[in-house]
Amino acid sequence: MSEANQQQQQQQQSSSTAAAATTTTEQQPPQETPTSTCTTVTATAPTNEVNNTTTETTETTETTETIVNEKTENADLYMGKKQRSTASFRYRKTSGHYRFNENSPIIQNLFKQNNDQILLFNAEVVQVNSKMKQHKRILIVSEKFLYTLNVRNYKLKRMVSLDMISQLTVSELNDNFLFLHVSGAPGFIFRTDKKTEVITVLENVITEADARELPLVVSNEFKFAHWKYEEMLSVSFQYGDLSHSRAVNNAVIEAHKDRISFKIHHVSSSECKLESIFLDMVDSDNDTPEKDQRIEVTTSSEVIPISSSVSEYSMFIRFHITENIEGAFVEEKIETASGNQVWVTKLGNLNLEAEQKIRSFDVKIENRKIKSSRLSDTIVSVRLVDEKKRVLFDSRFTYAVQSKRGKRVAALSKLFSRFA
Repeated sequence: MSEANQQQQQQQQSSSTAAAATTTTEQQPPQETPTSTCTTVTATAPTNEVNNTTTETTETTETTETIVNEKTENADLYMGKKQRSTASFRYRKTSGHYRFNENSPIIQNLFKQNNDQILLFNAEVVQVNSKMKQHKRILIVSEKFLYTLNVRNYKLKRMVSLDMISQLTVSELNDNFLFLHVSGAPGFIFRTDKKTEVITVLENVITEADARELPLVVSNEFKFAHWKYEEMLSVSFQYGDLSHSRAVNNAVIEAHKDRISFKIHHVSSSECKLESIFLDMVDSDNDTPEKDQRIEVTTSSEVIPISSSVSEYSMFIRFHITENIEGAFVEEKIETASGNQVWVTKLGNLNLEAEQKIRSFDVKIENRKIKSSRLSDTIVSVRLVDEKKRVLFDSRFTYAVQSKRGKRVAALSKLFSRFA
């Protein structure tokens, strides 16, 4: 009787454990809150590497399910007309001072010459010049002026009074271009992932100082004075598949006599939408890093600088489906001047559950080694493809490995200081 009782107790414990597990994976969200099921898929890359074009296939190793609440985006200053990255609402933090602080000698000398007092914003941006070439600049906004500086020697390139800025314009697409219209002078074309912050700063300071509202236009077609202020050029934006071009910044700019066209890389489908792609960098110089560096590359229009000490990265992809997808896989293509690599991660069938209209998936891909070449930057394209070879989304980013020269100089300086 005692053995039978023990067996009965074990059966009851095992059944209660199974019921608890079932409750964890099948937990239903509250009725009043819109929800979506998020499935996490972890894929580990193989250790074998080939220098030439190579195809590697990895199987999913772990699948868990959790319930996540749908993110409600706040109303933004684009009045809902501009497509934006959802990840920018969730993860991005703003500070206003990305390059200098108020006590920097560069800022103090610049403000002393022009009788400025308040540093409102400064960051490194990319400026498109009159020949449509893109150069890195430091953008600075004070209570009186907007400055652009050379990113290397900090020399002043241009200074414009804020009361001369007549309008701001952005496209309706998911891009990082910002147009500043200047009264009686050529305007500015900036490319920055901080455009929303720049717009907010300019709107606030101009409203307070000049008691006027700074117009913000959201349109894919508009007029802009870029080369000469008396010549208005037609500017147009449109999406296009740039997968087969070397558009390292996810955009191609075509200049004509009387117009400028911007083509933004974008591939999407009605049944699948990409939300975000993040990279977690692994620093080989630090065995026990406090926190890996996380970078969003979903719509990155900048060449991402990577320290030479970074040996590999893990990739996190989040996307949503509204229809069942058969035989899905993630394809990564890594391009350098010395050769290409292709990695394939099989996801299998992605299906909606009963009475579901949307389902979210998180895919983690680990142990991607950093590839670099002295002749070119590294271009990475990430695509979701189904069994019929349809591309459901396509995102691209570019990174460049920084030189080790700066670290060697710092190490030698520290060494020689010991003997001083």
